[in-house]
Amino acid sequence: MSSPGQESPPQQLPRRVSTLGGLALAVSNVGPTISIGVGLGIIASVAGPQMPIVFVLAFLPMLGIAVSYMYLNREEPNCGTAYVWLRTAFSPWIGYLTGWVVVCGGVMFLAYGAPLAGRVTLAMLQSIGVSAIGPLAVDPDSNAACTIIGLLWLLLVTALAVRGTDLAVRTQLVLVVFEIIIVGGLGVVAFVAGDASPVQASWFDPAQLPPGQALATSLVLAVFVFWGWDSSFSVTEETRHPAQSSRAGFATLFLVLGLFIFAALAFQRALTPQELVEQGPLGLPYLGQKLLGVPGEVLATAALLLSTVAVLQSVVIASSRMTLAMGRDRTLGQLWTRLHPRYGTPAGGTIAVAVISAVLSVLALALGPLQTVITGLVTAIGLLVSLQYGFAGLAAAWRFRGWLTTAPARALLAVVLPALSAVFLLALGGYLFWLQATSTDHFAFDATNGWFLNAVPLGVLVLGLLLAAYTRFVRKAPYFSPRSAAPAVATPSPLVIQEAER
Repeated sequence: MSSPGQESPPQQLPRRVSTLGGLALAVSNVGPTISIGVGLGIIASVAGPQMPIVFVLAFLPMLGIAVSYMYLNREEPNCGTAYVWLRTAFSPWIGYLTGWVVVCGGVMFLAYGAPLAGRVTLAMLQSIGVSAIGPLAVDPDSNAACTIIGLLWLLLVTALAVRGTDLAVRTQLVLVVFEIIIVGGLGVVAFVAGDASPVQASWFDPAQLPPGQALATSLVLAVFVFWGWDSSFSVTEETRHPAQSSRAGFATLFLVLGLFIFAALAFQRALTPQELVEQGPLGLPYLGQKLLGVPGEVLATAALLLSTVAVLQSVVIASSRMTLAMGRDRTLGQLWTRLHPRYGTPAGGTIAVAVISAVLSVLALALGPLQTVITGLVTAIGLLVSLQYGFAGLAAAWRFRGWLTTAPARALLAVVLPALSAVFLLALGGYLFWLQATSTDHFAFDATNGWFLNAVPLGVLVLGLLLAAYTRFVRKAPYFSPRSAAPAVATPSPLVIQEAER
């Protein structure tokens, strides 16, 4: 850790990421194939055939938050994103908590994403006739085997992330193109050959959505599957111009919305509601097998595996950029600011995020079957995501409030739309929290227990407050020093950035 009086040297990140690279990173972070392969079954279990309209309703507030990110990034381009913007708009306490939430959400995702990658790997090996890898049986239902294989994947993507953002982004682009081609092809076949149900206009009717807890849960889950579009902003200091981050973020949102709606229609065209729910995290391979036999199953499993690995890598990259921003403000220790001497990546934070996630992956073995853990943690992380995006929307509305009188047309986009989106997301998260709190009368260390699911995000916030207090009063980090910013006043990034070598 750095001492309170020690000034950290400026960190330098090479500007090597293009708009296309940011798009590849953001799409990989959303992980449309893994969201389709895993998330559709989960959402179908609560929303029924109304999945398409659920995705549309979840997209609208995400669009409003994307607008807030665009304007905030213009004023203060920084890889810390909401962690920095909320400090400027409100207070360092809220900013710190937001950064902490982003990091914890990423770590928790990696904790179950790695075993999921292991499970998909074992399922693929099983589909091509491999029964064992040395002493390890190829059993996708074995939590221990899934975790071991998943941690090997986590090690690989961490090494690639340390090697360089440019290499990681090129890898992401190849994976994204490959998986979209496979999923798109299977979707077309499902429309042509599927016989479970014809496409119905009622699937887009919001009046037929389930009420109460089912509606709130399905919307939170749908919001969660959009999570990650903002990772293009986490490399804004590595893009050639901050506007490229915004373009990549918006393109990602519209692209994945189209993919989600297309996949929801295709799945419901080819699979019964019972099949959708029962197949869990292997729904996409099941669809491939049903449509095209073993070749379809292998292709679909390969796409799901590549998407899972791509998500792991992109989350490692985005999380380490947030910890870099926090580390150079001395709200985290010097470990998180250590750049690789050759590649210029935040190697210290990248490795630390991976190690913590690996430990949590092992601990998660005690929570039950992998599918149960995924469903539970997705709900818990969904609450944190609602909080993160909601606060970012409020930050834009407050920071640019002066435009309400000076530039009403611009204020409609920069103030009103983000504010409405933020209120929706925060209200949705609060409602789901209340529903889970009243769903049971006792606490249990179980991924299906409502009190446990609420305890996870609450624990993140309480721990974040304690760390913020320590950072403010003991370490005396300059991040907590008083500073005010008028609405729409540009504040340049404090980071010194070097141009990429041509």
